[in-house]
Amino acid sequence: MTDTFTSNRLDCPEALGLVAACGYGRLVGTLHALPPAWPVAYRMEGDVIFFPRPEGFEVSSRLGRAVVGLEVDNGSMGHGADWSVMVVGEVVDCATEAQPREATTGAGTTADVALHPGVVIGRRLRG
Repeated sequence: MTDTFTSNRLDCPEALGLVAACGYGRLVGTLHALPPAWPVAYRMEGDVIFFPRPEGFEVSSRLGRAVVGLEVDNGSMGHGADWSVMVVGEVVDCATEAQPREATTGAGTTADVALHPGVVIGRRLRG
């Protein structure tokens, strides 16, 4: 039996490179104990992902900084994805960061939130 997850796994630099090149994905968090997914446009600086705060999205939690997932793939317009990457990490409000952010996302809006990756899981879905 072939382990497709292991055999199709992307290493972290390749996975983050694909995320950086894409610019849009789905942010997965919690809202009233439910797991919503918000579509977001983002940009990367180094390994940090910046995006505008989706409506209803909270940056902090009662346990400290919020931990979220960002799912990115290259599937769009009815075509199947060739790869998928999940980035899990802490998010912080850019206004509370040591260095305020004036930069914009790829969509031209101000970045409100920064995601600092902790775990990066990527895999090829074809080939």
